[in-house]
Amino acid sequence: MNSSPSDMEDDSALDLKHNRSSKKGTSKTLQDGKQRKLKEKKKIKEELYDPSDGKSLDPFWNAAQWIPRDIDLYCNITSDFRIAMILKSIDKEDQQRSEDDKQRAVSNFDKIVDFVPEFKKMLHRKNKDKLDFILKKMYTIMRSTRADDSSRLRKDIPKYVPPDPSTMSLNPPILTGSKEDRSGLGFAHPQLALLLCLIMATKMSKYFTLDLALFFMVFFRTRIKLLDGRIRVTASKLPAFMYIGFEPAEQYNPNAIHEGLLKGYYVPRAYLYRAWDGTQGLNLQDKTISYAIIQGRHALTSRESWLSDGMDKHFNYKDFYDQINTLLEDPTDPWAKDVLTFFDLNVFGYSNTGINDNQSESDDDIAQFMTQRAARRTANSNIAMVANPAQPAGELEATPSI
Repeated sequence: MNSSPSDMEDDSALDLKHNRSSKKGTSKTLQDGKQRKLKEKKKIKEELYDPSDGKSLDPFWNAAQWIPRDIDLYCNITSDFRIAMILKSIDKEDQQRSEDDKQRAVSNFDKIVDFVPEFKKMLHRKNKDKLDFILKKMYTIMRSTRADDSSRLRKDIPKYVPPDPSTMSLNPPILTGSKEDRSGLGFAHPQLALLLCLIMATKMSKYFTLDLALFFMVFFRTRIKLLDGRIRVTASKLPAFMYIGFEPAEQYNPNAIHEGLLKGYYVPRAYLYRAWDGTQGLNLQDKTISYAIIQGRHALTSRESWLSDGMDKHFNYKDFYDQINTLLEDPTDPWAKDVLTFFDLNVFGYSNTGINDNQSESDDDIAQFMTQRAARRTANSNIAMVANPAQPAGELEATPSI
């Protein structure tokens, strides 16, 4: 039996009414769920923070500002705590993480818990909700700290980049007040490009004072090679601003990469400009210096975020950060000790420790640095063995690097 048009209209009306009712029910359920979560969050916050009882979350929030600066720029505190607590309590491995990532998580966990003793009473299972609340809030602060430090440094790049800001300025001038102004930074600017790319600096520096017209001709040709990938600025290539010298790469020696490395004038300025907000860090150490280098490089570029893009698309900040830490973390290397002394003197004023058109022959400055470091050690060991033939090799005293 066929339905009449009026019956079909009635059925459609009923379906429409049912759908509206279902949507209202779903919407109300979602809204109730959100309200419930907000109430739970408020309850947790009230339990954690009670001024009358002397409770305060300030130690956690203050620590969050320092974790990216002094412990690990790429620390994901929520993830690291979860992984470290699993590995420490039940010895269960996370199959999705590499061994390096697991070690990094445990190291970050130990350092943060030592830095914030209040964490120790939060690590019991009964405090899981409170711990989750604190970690998520801290992670938000950590990300905000990194972004704030970046934006504050970038605004004053015209004052920090010239070797002598009192008599020199960037040419052409740059504006750094908004996102639109970033297009004039990085490889689009001839002076900043030389600081960012060691290949460009070693190749073009001789033209800058001799023939400005020739300089710009070579500069634009080199920029084309950056665009089409013939020249790649990667994390394994050291930026020219890391080297000592009035001009970029002025004293760079490919046969002794360590000479003058991390003694450029720009990095201590980037370090000193960090937004301390009246708090104090752990101390001046390798991670602190690495953080300043990363922030200093990012401020020079046209990147709007820390993700790879544009002509800088081949550069990975996390890899670069880890590699700089690797160079600085060797306590037996006289070069690393010398760098810490240099930063102590330039930051605090005292010491706490005693060219062709193609890329260079080596595409990896970091690997070449490590090879040269090993060669220096071998040479020093041989010298010591000749000087002390009867002394066991394992007891040789370290001889300063040349």
